[in-house]
Amino acid sequence: MRFFHKQSALVAVAALIAGCSSTPRVPTDFSLARASVVAVAGEPQVAVDGPGGKGSAVAKSAGAGGGLGLLITGIACAGAGFLAPVCFATLVPTGIAVGALGGAAVGAIRAENADEVDAKRVLLRSVLAASEPNFGLMRNLVEQARDLADIQIQKEESAGAAAMQPWTLRLSVVELATVGSGADAPYALHLSADLDVDQTGGAPRVFAKRYQATTTTKMTTSQWALNTSEAARAEMDMLLAALAVQIVQDLVPADKLRKPRNPTPGAPGSS
Repeated sequence: MRFFHKQSALVAVAALIAGCSSTPRVPTDFSLARASVVAVAGEPQVAVDGPGGKGSAVAKSAGAGGGLGLLITGIACAGAGFLAPVCFATLVPTGIAVGALGGAAVGAIRAENADEVDAKRVLLRSVLAASEPNFGLMRNLVEQARDLADIQIQKEESAGAAAMQPWTLRLSVVELATVGSGADAPYALHLSADLDVDQTGGAPRVFAKRYQATTTTKMTTSQWALNTSEAARAEMDMLLAALAVQIVQDLVPADKLRKPRNPTPGAPGSS
């Protein structure tokens, strides 16, 4: 019986930490060869200190500390036998709070000052302004579809024109972020983009997914900004290519694909 209580408690902790996720599926009758692509108008966001961050190392560290506190106290309560419910009700909230406070203290030490955060934002905005990311992603998708699958995708200037094809791909770069924090510490660049697939005359958004890629290169802000942000702009081009490869690999059956010519940076992800 005690073994059962331990296993049940551990499962409860794992469920609290891991949550659940789902993977979108491309419609079975979809064909990239019968699709048009449109770059959605809109300006991507910039974020400092991570893919979803807004410049707060303190908040991120507090969240991580709270998660660690939950894990530690949850495992401890798993061995409490018949007292496990009481343990979960009393010690787990305390563990989360203590962990969050400790994490926040670490984050406060590592956090950058306002000028450093502002300098990163200026760098990110300058890279976006120079690259026209939505159109850049569209161009890369057309090139990768040709190179990886011998498919010619029709580029369109507007969604109305794209409706001539059975399928419409809508591309939108949503965020350029920094990954890594600390005073004058090197960091990577992280790019996120959304893909929506519509069927002409059918339901909108028959497929939707967020794609992400991260540079393997890490530099300080002053290094990224050298020569009119030459290195940052070059890495941005590689990130757009990496996202395009991911999209083609999702939309074309694996047996119809060739390997990418050049390795591209990226930490693929979706949501």
